[in-house]
Amino acid sequence: MSDFRKNTDDRENHIPPAKLQEDLEAESVQEVYDGLADGYVRNYEAGVRDKPFFDEFLSYVKVGTRLLDIGCGTGSGSKYFYDQGMRVEAVDLSERMIQIAAGRFPMITFRKADIRRLSYPTGQLGAVWAGYCLFHMGRDEFKGAVAGIRRCLISGGVFGLLMQEGQGSVEFPEPLLPGKSLMVHLYSATELSTILERNWFEIVKIIRRHPASKLEYPYDKLLLIARAIENASSR
Repeated sequence: MSDFRKNTDDRENHIPPAKLQEDLEAESVQEVYDGLADGYVRNYEAGVRDKPFFDEFLSYVKVGTRLLDIGCGTGSGSKYFYDQGMRVEAVDLSERMIQIAAGRFPMITFRKADIRRLSYPTGQLGAVWAGYCLFHMGRDEFKGAVAGIRRCLISGGVFGLLMQEGQGSVEFPEPLLPGKSLMVHLYSATELSTILERNWFEIVKIIRRHPASKLEYPYDKLLLIARAIENASSR
């Protein structure tokens, strides 16, 4: 066995099995969305259906705020925020999604990034939007992602979290990619509120809409808008 192979095996042997599984699941999500990217604008962009969500979120955000769009897809939401006067940056796990978004809207900075490992310094963002992206990760990963988002936000910063409402977890075949599927983890408003509040967020608004397309997951879309509050222990 080569030294390189042995060193690689040693590293892998020191990675907890749960962590390896999480990374494999993230790779699967990336693969599916890379495959969907070229038809995403036509088939999946919510457009006018989610405009009330966008507008409600923005009603809590000042014009000129530095806003990070997490899981930006092909960039239509990022462009809407930009058009409303926000200083927008956007990230997505799918490299192909980012390529398309950057080509459509070159005035916005798009980059490939893993939501679980945001590299932004503490307290640098005024707002974060996470639309339809955090329900593919497991519950422990989701809680970690929320903590990371809170770390990046300034005190008083606004977080918009758009999820699928329900109970349990369901694996859904992807209709436009035969043989591929995605795991969807469902949450109640109460469960999400508890997770956010434990990470120093104050819930300011909860709204819903019903599915509007057969290509959407068959659950109500649940938006929580939260404001980052100061952690008393950090004063």
